[in-house]
Amino acid sequence: MRNVTSAEVVSFWREAGPERWFGKDEGFDLTIRTRFLAIHEAATRGEQLALWEESPEGALALATLLDQFPLSISDNCVFLVPFQGHAGSQELP
Repeated sequence: MRNVTSAEVVSFWREAGPERWFGKDEGFDLTIRTRFLAIHEAATRGEQLALWEESPEGALALATLLDQFPLSISDNCVFLVPFQGHAGSQELP
């Protein structure tokens, strides 16, 4: 897994904007899978991201990884269910 920073996640999400967040865009979904799938999977396992929980930007990045990115990673609801529970268990600062 390449080293992805919380700033990279937040910047990517903000630059994408609401039109891409709420629209169906296969290119956008592919970009998320390509750039962020490995870090998303690490976040769902609670790995390597404890430092992100210590800052507002990191907490926002974790929330994005665990709540928003799964919607682009897979349209398969069975795939999403396990991650939604973990996202809800994250305590934000």
